[in-house]
Amino acid sequence: DPSLTVVLATLNEVSNLPVVIDSVLQLHIPAVEIVVVDDGSTDGTRDYLLRTAERDPRVVPILNSQRQTLTPAQCQGITRATGDFVVVMDSDLQHPPRAVKDIYVELVRGADLVIGSRYLPAAGTGERSPYRGMLSRGAELIARSLLRNARGVSDPL
Repeated sequence: DPSLTVVLATLNEVSNLPVVIDSVLQLHIPAVEIVVVDDGSTDGTRDYLLRTAERDPRVVPILNSQRQTLTPAQCQGITRATGDFVVVMDSDLQHPPRAVKDIYVELVRGADLVIGSRYLPAAGTGERSPYRGMLSRGAELIARSLLRNARGVSDPL
């Protein structure tokens, strides 16, 4: 079976990382590695990553001393990845770790690219309250009106 690297960029996510990492490792994907790029966390994330990598060599920490921001951190993780396939996801549990298995299956079946989206008909926004949804949509409308030239851009990856 092809190998998989999951890339997580993180900043102060010590409370979420155990859930994300354990969930991915429990998916029983053969030859999986998790590359975690820490962007200068101050909440214990770095210590957690070092301890976890000591116990499980499938967890590969990259510890940056200076903040790079999300996209450069993700690119750094992709560059370090050794898997046949690479999945990039957030470490803040915005994306359910169980989705990694579905993505992996589609890649093994021959897909060139798999993109997860909470805006597709069969997708959802999880446990988000209606108030949070209205607030999010309102903020999006304000941002789009202020940044008219960026209407088609939502995420660099």
